Amino acid sequence: MSDFASKVKWNLLPYTNGEGLDLGCGDARPHDWFRGVDIKAGSTQKGPNLILDASKADKFFAAESQDFIFSSYLLQELDDWPAVLAAWWKILKPDGYLIVFLPAQEEKAGEGEQPSLKASSPKKMVDAMAPLKPWQLVEAKLNGDQFFHVYRKCDRPTDLAVPDHDKICAVMKLGAHGDAMWASSVLPHLKEQGYYVIVYTQETGESVLRHDPHIDRLIKFESRVPMAELGELFAWLEKRYKNSRILVECVEGTLLPSPTKIQYMFPKVLRHKLMNFNYLDVHHMQARVPMEPRQKFYPSDEEKAWANEMRAGLAPYVVVLVPNGSSCSKYWPYANMLAHRLLEREDVSVVVLGDQRGCAFDEHPRLKVVGETWNIRQAFTFAQLANAVVGEETGLLNCVAFERDVRKVVLLSHSTVENLPRDWPNTASLHGEVPCYPCHRLHYDLGQCHQSPVTKAAECQTAISVSMVMREVLPALGEVEEHKPIPFPLRVVSA
Repeated sequence: MSDFASKVKWNLLPYTNGEGLDLGCGDARPHDWFRGVDIKAGSTQKGPNLILDASKADKFFAAESQDFIFSSYLLQELDDWPAVLAAWWKILKPDGYLIVFLPAQEEKAGEGEQPSLKASSPKKMVDAMAPLKPWQLVEAKLNGDQFFHVYRKCDRPTDLAVPDHDKICAVMKLGAHGDAMWASSVLPHLKEQGYYVIVYTQETGESVLRHDPHIDRLIKFESRVPMAELGELFAWLEKRYKNSRILVECVEGTLLPSPTKIQYMFPKVLRHKLMNFNYLDVHHMQARVPMEPRQKFYPSDEEKAWANEMRAGLAPYVVVLVPNGSSCSKYWPYANMLAHRLLEREDVSVVVLGDQRGCAFDEHPRLKVVGETWNIRQAFTFAQLANAVVGEETGLLNCVAFERDVRKVVLLSHSTVENLPRDWPNTASLHGEVPCYPCHRLHYDLGQCHQSPVTKAAECQTAISVSMVMREVLPALGEVEEHKPIPFPLRVVSA
C-alpha cells in the first residue's frame, strides 16, 4: 500500500493539535497521536486503531468531538463526496481543521490491468464543501498531480495570500518557558532585517510568545513528536524555507548536557572551558543577528489590566519569590525564612510563584502563595510589576531579565553569570561557594548532584544564605514616594 501521507507529514503540524482522526489511513498514519480508521486491518504499527467505515464516521464518533480530521487518498475512491464530507464535518469541533491530501486526476475508464480513475480535483473538493459553509480555506496547494487543502470550521474570511518566499524566515524553538524567552531576543532583529517571521514551537513556547509583536505567524505543534524524528523535522524545515533558524539545543544539550551526553561526564574544568558561554549569544549567533539582547515578554492589554488589579490590592512593595525551578538542583530551601524577614516590614507583600516542591510557608496576611494556580502568562505579567523577583534560573526570572525597574536576585545553580545574567540590568547573581559549582549540567535526579544532608537541597543552593539574599533585595525596597511601582499603561480605545 502506498504511503502518500508521508509526503505531507510535517505540513500537518499546524493543524493537528489535540485529538483527531486519520480516516482511511491504511498502513500510513503519519503521526502516532492520530487515531487511524480504516475498513480493514493493517499490517504495521502505523495501521488503523479502529476498523470502521471511514465514510460514515458520524455513526461512530460524537458530534463536535474531534480537534482535527485528516484523510489522504480516500475520497477519490468514493462517489458521494458531499455526503461523506458532511459526515466528517459533523464530528469536527468548532475551529477544528479538516485536512485532505488527494490526487488531481480526471475520470478515466480502466484499460487492461489499469483500474478506472474517478475524478478528483481542487474544484470538486471546494464544490463538495460549499453546502457546509461557513468555513475558512486556510491552505490550498496544487503540486503537479496532487493537491492539499485545509478547511477550518469557523466563520472567518479566506485569505490565501502568501508573503514573498525569499522574505520568510522560519524559526524553530522547542523547550521550556525560559527557552522561549531566549528566542524572543532574536525576533526583533529578524523583523528589522525585513523578514516575515514564522515561529514553530510547542505548547510551552506558544504560551510565552503568543502576543510577541515580532512574530507574523506562530505555529504550535504537538509535543508528542518523538525526539527520534526531530532530525527529520529540521531537515523538512530547511528544505521548505529558504531562510530558517533552528534554535534547538542552543543551550540544553550543548552548554548544559543531559546525563545521556558524553560531555556530561567530562571533567569539571573541561566542561567550564567548553560551556561557559552566554546563552543569548549562542542564540544570536545561530540566528545570524546582531549580538544586542532584545529579550522581552509581551502581555496583552487584558493581562496588563488583570495584573494592575492584582497589584493594587497589595502593599506598596512587592517581592516575588520563585523558590523552585524545573530540575531537582533548582530548589532554594530558605524561602519561608526569607518571607519572614521581608514581612517584618509592614510595607512589603510577598507573592510566591511557581512549583512549591519542598516548600512550606507560614500564613501571613501579606503573604500570597500562588504556586501554579495562575497560568504562566499571568505569572509572567504580574512579575513585571514586582519591585523585586528572587529565584532560581527559571522562565519567571527570564521574563523580567531586561526589565530595568525590576530588581532581580538570581540564585545560580548549574549556570554562571557569563552563561545567564551577564547583561541583565539591576541584577544581583548569587551562588554557593561549593566545589561542584558551576557544574554546567542538567540534573534530572540527585545521582550526580551534591545534596546537603541537612536541607535535602543541592549544596550550591544550601550555601546561599537568607542574609545574602536579603542584602541584595533591599535596594528595591526604598522610600515609597521615590519607588512607587508604575502600573502598565493601558491603551485607550476611542469610541
